[in-house]
Amino acid sequence: MAEQQDQPSKVQSWAYSFPLKNAQTPAAPEDYLVALASADDGFYPLGANGLWHGGIHFSQSTSDKFVQDGGARCIADGEVVAYRLDSKLQELTYPDASKAGYSSGFTLVRHRLVLPPVPPSTPASPGNTAPSPVTNPQTTGTNNPQDVLTFFSLYMHTLAWAGYKADSQQHTAEKTLPAYYGATKQYVVGTKSTDLQLSSPGHDASAQPGLRIRSTHSPNGSILGWLPRGTKVEIATTHGKWGKISSVVEGAVQSYHAGQSPTAGASVGWVFLPEMDSESKPSALDQIYVLPKPHKVAAGELVAYLGEYQRLAEARARGPLPPVLGERPLLHLEVFTGEDISAFISRSRERAQHLPAKDRTLLLISKGAKLALPRAEDSSIDAGINIKPTADSPSEGVWCKVQQVSSPAHPHPPSTPLWIKRSDLAATGTRSAWTSFPLSLQSPTGPTAGYQRVVSITSKQRCSDGAGNTWYAAQVADESDAAADGWACDHGHALVELKSMWDWPGFDVLDHTASVSEMFQRALFIADHGAPDEIATFQTSFDSARSDAVLKKLEDAIDGQEQRDGKITSHELQLALRKPWLSDRIDHLIVRYESEWGGAMSKWEALNPQTHAGLPVWQAEMKRIDQLRIWHGVAGAVDHFPPEATVFHLHPIGIVGNFTGATCACDADLTVAQLKRIATHATNQNLNSYIDSLNQAFKDFNIKSCTSKAHFIAQMLQESGEFAFTLEQGEHFDYDPWRGRGLIQITFQPNYQAYQDYSGEDVTSGPAAMRKLEQSPHALRSAAWFYAIHSHLLGPSDEDDFIWITRTINGGYTHYDDRLAYLNRAIDVLGIQSCMKLNRSGEYKFKESRAYNEKRASFAWGLWNDPGLHKPGKTKNRAEAQAGYTRYLELDAQDGHPLDSHGQPKDKKWYGIGANVCVFNYAQQQLQQLSSSGS
Repeated sequence: MAEQQDQPSKVQSWAYSFPLKNAQTPAAPEDYLVALASADDGFYPLGANGLWHGGIHFSQSTSDKFVQDGGARCIADGEVVAYRLDSKLQELTYPDASKAGYSSGFTLVRHRLVLPPVPPSTPASPGNTAPSPVTNPQTTGTNNPQDVLTFFSLYMHTLAWAGYKADSQQHTAEKTLPAYYGATKQYVVGTKSTDLQLSSPGHDASAQPGLRIRSTHSPNGSILGWLPRGTKVEIATTHGKWGKISSVVEGAVQSYHAGQSPTAGASVGWVFLPEMDSESKPSALDQIYVLPKPHKVAAGELVAYLGEYQRLAEARARGPLPPVLGERPLLHLEVFTGEDISAFISRSRERAQHLPAKDRTLLLISKGAKLALPRAEDSSIDAGINIKPTADSPSEGVWCKVQQVSSPAHPHPPSTPLWIKRSDLAATGTRSAWTSFPLSLQSPTGPTAGYQRVVSITSKQRCSDGAGNTWYAAQVADESDAAADGWACDHGHALVELKSMWDWPGFDVLDHTASVSEMFQRALFIADHGAPDEIATFQTSFDSARSDAVLKKLEDAIDGQEQRDGKITSHELQLALRKPWLSDRIDHLIVRYESEWGGAMSKWEALNPQTHAGLPVWQAEMKRIDQLRIWHGVAGAVDHFPPEATVFHLHPIGIVGNFTGATCACDADLTVAQLKRIATHATNQNLNSYIDSLNQAFKDFNIKSCTSKAHFIAQMLQESGEFAFTLEQGEHFDYDPWRGRGLIQITFQPNYQAYQDYSGEDVTSGPAAMRKLEQSPHALRSAAWFYAIHSHLLGPSDEDDFIWITRTINGGYTHYDDRLAYLNRAIDVLGIQSCMKLNRSGEYKFKESRAYNEKRASFAWGLWNDPGLHKPGKTKNRAEAQAGYTRYLELDAQDGHPLDSHGQPKDKKWYGIGANVCVFNYAQQQLQQLSSSGS
């Protein structure tokens, strides 16, 4: 059945299909390429057999580099249009009766990459002399077909249906089934259901136990009916461990009392799910299935799990294969388009000239560019002289600008500012210094780039020279192909340019013209595999292939000047991936060639003469190749899918790396799919009911930056239990009726009044008015107001000051760990690791927060980290507790130890330490205890 086309979404977010393990934040594209070098095969664009390979492999050999247990993630926003889900492992039998298992499953996702429209009036681009007004919006907007590139991501060898089920013998848990499989989950009353039906006059109860149906999602709900064992139901919605029946699939609802009629509403009542067995049934198994309606997926959303791909080397004699093996897990990922991508890239590059400078996040270092190195120091600061950063000193980078300050020993310090290494700020001895910024373009002394290099500035060390120029640490290769480090400037640096992702910097579009047979004979020649007369024949193919544009480009890119022998192999590609200055020459190649998943089988049969004694094995392999082809089942049934298998292939890391570094959530609406991945326990009903209000609140309350969105979402989800509560839970509070209401639990009468004054909505006059804060739209709008306006947290959000935000929202650090977990999940889902300023591998440093300079916040940091106390929700840390208490004492001393009107220390009654306990004394006492317990 042909798909029913909805208005397709466009790509707004990107994600790497598997996150890196132990990666520093942010990770650069070359970090992913280096990790791919651990693969044992499946390199782009040559496979281990020397033939064309249009994708990359993730397997057991890459599992120590990538987080693969959680499954493959979608590389960009799009829609699943087709899949094949094997019911169990496929079986390949070789001539010696040995068997290899493999997965023929796949998932195909369609994506729409849309050029940004030209702004109504753009400032002059470099080389332009005047603004470029838009005179014909129809030619520059997203409605123009020329502004759209439709491309596909293909996830091949995906896990079979049997692999999603829990297996106690294999010690595997049940896996999450992606929603696009269309599986309807059914619950069965089985052996875990032990509720006995009651007898009634003249009627005996069932001899078999069953399950009671209740009026609500609680064991206290009244009993409406009873389900005997064997009954199958579908669930409409869940609440915790309870589910609401939507329909009865098999069997019938009975009365809890035998012989009577079920109570009204029993057929849609609530059942306790842990006492039921569950099973699912996908829309289709063991066939290429084109979805009648495309299923939208967001970047980073689960697509599939690694399946299996065993080769002859892993095959062995055995009986029927089990449904799932897991002996050689593997997933093949590739990206391709049938469009004329050269024309699209040309249009994209022209469009990039009219876009804002802030979009330029890729540094293009052309061949011949000379990098800068810091010149020798020309001044110094004597030991004992106090210094401080000047007002115009950059806040980050290797160097900072300082001013010497007066002291009793040096009452009249020099007034000329100097530059020093930032690491010397706290030093007290003699420090080397510069009279001007250490880097200069006047006569750069660094290495010369022997090859073009593209690097993302979002992952690079940077520094500012105080004159509006930014310098980036960069690594290039010299003419001898050796790595060389230096600094590149974003302004005025010859052969160095900042580029937008829409410039597609470094990308080349090439035709691969060598046939499968020529490539195979080329590989045999390189391996010197064959009889003497065959080797002579193979050399003809080898010589012919040397003129192939792709092979020539690979030779130029990764072979040293003295090694240009034309014998590029997949092993050389693997070695090149380990060198960033080589790997970005590979992942920027766009190659036109016939996909291995389509085309006629004759191209494979052409290899028969060269296989000799191995022909029977090769014929078995061709059966697998035929089984894995997908083109015949998709072409003509999926809109925009290329009718022929000769397509343009892109390296998955190359395209994601080009676009992901410049993409964030600042200007994009949050999707339900993204919110679901952050709020993993929220009900679909709540997610759908709040998503529009949430996106509107972002606009209305200026929560626009990606960092502020992530922080707001994290705090709101913790405060509301993932949208489950809009009323503070508990029997009685001293501050009733002004208990917490809304998604960020507004509490106390003054805060109610402040929101009423802001919104003009009565929320104070009585219980009915107060309850408005528990309902839409005020549940969410009051949360956004409290966050952005009342608590002034937009600035700290943009600064990425999680510790201060938590202190402001909570008063202390209750549920700190949960809030941080939500934030890190939001960062991952939104793909904004590179935007975070203080988040380091998921953690925050107390000394970098505003809290460090506030007495109450510092004391609270000590309390919540104190291993001897029981402040909830924060992992205890003796060193951090000591830092908090010590900082409070320092700030109190700077404050002059303030006293109250009775001459007693003013700081009392903080965080429940006792009405008459002095905070100063308490902090000293806890510090002494911590020192004693830690010795």
